[in-house]
Amino acid sequence: MKKLTRRDKRALIGGAVLAFLYLLVFHLILPFYEAGTTVDSQLDQKKQMLQRAVKTIQEREVYAAQVAEIEKVLAQYEQRLLDARDSTTAATQLDEIVRALATENNVTLTKSNPLQDRKAGERYTKVTIQINLDGEMAAATAFLYALSVHPKFLLIENYSVSKFRLTNNVQPRMDVSAFIRLS
Repeated sequence: MKKLTRRDKRALIGGAVLAFLYLLVFHLILPFYEAGTTVDSQLDQKKQMLQRAVKTIQEREVYAAQVAEIEKVLAQYEQRLLDARDSTTAATQLDEIVRALATENNVTLTKSNPLQDRKAGERYTKVTIQINLDGEMAAATAFLYALSVHPKFLLIENYSVSKFRLTNNVQPRMDVSAFIRLS
């Protein structure tokens, strides 16, 4: 074998040092550094997820109170619906309410026709009857007021009035609607 010169020895030592540094940096230090940053980012994600979960758990009581309040309001509104569970019975109940209010207010109910019921949302149906009345202006006004303050939610639509010339009588015609909850 040939003896290496000083210059060749330096080149070999320099190359070996460079190869060692390359191996040290790219195969030892960088993989550990990348693994550390990956673990840090995963820990940060888990920390944020846990903080959101803790916040949700802490606000559970607030959400439960809001749900209870909404259910309370919904129960109050559902009391204003007709008691019937089907549209035929509801139309009969609505007709009875309207007749009772007409009698109380000295108005004659000359005609009452149930109209086609319509769905209002997924769980509710609107039941409507068309009525014709005959009575004095003050009595008709009192009847309309009684409809508006009735404990059940009654809706007046398509209101029209006919009046005779020399009398104080009016003949209102209107659709009165109420709502039921479907079973």
